[in-house]
Amino acid sequence: MHAQKAGAEETAALTRGDAATRTKKWSDAADAFAAAYALNKTERALFGLANAEYELGRDAEAYGHYEEYLNTFGAKAPPVKKVQVDKRLQDLNTKTGLLTVNVNVEGAEILVDDKVVGKSPLGRNLRLAAGPHRVRVQKADLAPFDRAPNVPAGGVTPLTVTLEAAATKGHLVVKEASSQSVRVILDGVDVGPAPWEGEVDPGTHEIALRGLGLAAEAEKVEIPRGVRREFTLTANGGPATVKIAVADGQGAIFIDGKNVGEGSTTQTLAPGSHELKVTRDGYDPYIKTLVLKPKESFTESVTLQLSKTISTERIATKTRGLDGIYGGAQLGGALSASTLGSTIDTRCSAQDGLGAKSCDSSTPLGPTVAGYFGYQWDPVGLELFVSAQYDYTKQTVVFDGVGDSTSNKLAVGVARNETFAFHRLGGTAAVRARVVFQTARIRGALAGGAGFAFRRMVMVRDAAATDGSERIDKYSPASRGYFSPVLSLDGSVGYRTGETFLIKLGMNVSAESATALSDSATRVDSDPNRFMGKDGKPPTPIATPAYQFASGAQVFVGAYVGVEFGP
Repeated sequence: MHAQKAGAEETAALTRGDAATRTKKWSDAADAFAAAYALNKTERALFGLANAEYELGRDAEAYGHYEEYLNTFGAKAPPVKKVQVDKRLQDLNTKTGLLTVNVNVEGAEILVDDKVVGKSPLGRNLRLAAGPHRVRVQKADLAPFDRAPNVPAGGVTPLTVTLEAAATKGHLVVKEASSQSVRVILDGVDVGPAPWEGEVDPGTHEIALRGLGLAAEAEKVEIPRGVRREFTLTANGGPATVKIAVADGQGAIFIDGKNVGEGSTTQTLAPGSHELKVTRDGYDPYIKTLVLKPKESFTESVTLQLSKTISTERIATKTRGLDGIYGGAQLGGALSASTLGSTIDTRCSAQDGLGAKSCDSSTPLGPTVAGYFGYQWDPVGLELFVSAQYDYTKQTVVFDGVGDSTSNKLAVGVARNETFAFHRLGGTAAVRARVVFQTARIRGALAGGAGFAFRRMVMVRDAAATDGSERIDKYSPASRGYFSPVLSLDGSVGYRTGETFLIKLGMNVSAESATALSDSATRVDSDPNRFMGKDGKPPTPIATPAYQFASGAQVFVGAYVGVEFGP
């Protein structure tokens, strides 16, 4: 049973390979013949695989499979095939070469171009496409070998690999700058006189110098595995003690730029030059260079002088101008201030309307994305504002199938619920003026202007009978669109993360009219041929009058988050 299944799989693979060969889909052909050859090493599969690889430019693989073909099936192969194989081997010999890898140890893994080709000793030459190839040889506890020899076409390239034991230590050398008589302290242990060198574990170490009346402060050094690192320290005659006191005990004390105290401080410093600075609001700074000797005790009394020019940071800071190009992007939401003004909103149960028992409407709501770009003459700017907006609202109409004395009986029809979904998508373009005011970090803005808006609307009505008949109807007439003048207003407050970039929160208001230019722009005609149906039951008519998608003023209010760049 297993042999029959394998034979069927081989036959299917050979068929796929022949079909791919006829259509010159060489990659598919190579995959199919390789699968067939793995199941059964036949002359047909090997010949097809070698030919596909030749056409794909896989020169080394094709050479190997042609050579295997001659060695395995050459004696019985058709003469025409043998001639073709000989010619192609000659051609491939001009495009490939041989690489011989000799390794000094056995069992090392050999990779060529990141693919494992075997372990040492390899016992064969590697046929490769002409050109450079990365060769990596590796074995546990030995340093890896990594080279990229060039393999010439038609030639043999020998590569000798010598693997050596991997280094487990790092090498550290410590010297004293002026060859003074000091000892080296390594990780808190006296290891001998300077200069000193030796093997250490890889990682972080602490080195210092100590001698009679001499010392070099400890330093952290990093020693990698197998790497020699040399460090030179300067030994001085012991640290100095410095006492600083401000006359009235007030003033920030800095030594070498570091705040070390308020009013007074005692510090231990290395011999040499150090900068002392004392500051206090309303006083001139006190600055002095201290030159300390080894083991010296130094005292400095500081008396600060009142500044002749009293200034504050607010006075000293020049407000940056706001002239230049600016722009921004916004992402937020939009909520209509009222309903759409659709037929459901305006003609629910009137005698000449829908004749419904009740109607329920919600206000449109949806996301909006906007951007603007302009030029500002501090503090007023002129900009082009564009936005894209989508909103959605759902409205429900209930018919009880009875109505009242004023109801249109044709409109009332069977008892049912009708659910209307209104989708609206469109964009706005407006020219606006912007007024900006800001502090060091906060920027506020008000913008307003006029332009035009275009909206495209889609209505979907789902009707379901409530008389137990389970009849339904889904009605979606053609979409409608309208143009309208638009008024755009914007107010925002932002935080400046840099001189020309801020993150802000704001509120957008836009006002337009769905019927400003045409009452019919958002209206569809009635459809007298609509029926509610259910499998196995006769259909019943459903009133489908002319529907107004939206009418009158459409006012949207929405919060947003945004970014802004500019002056």
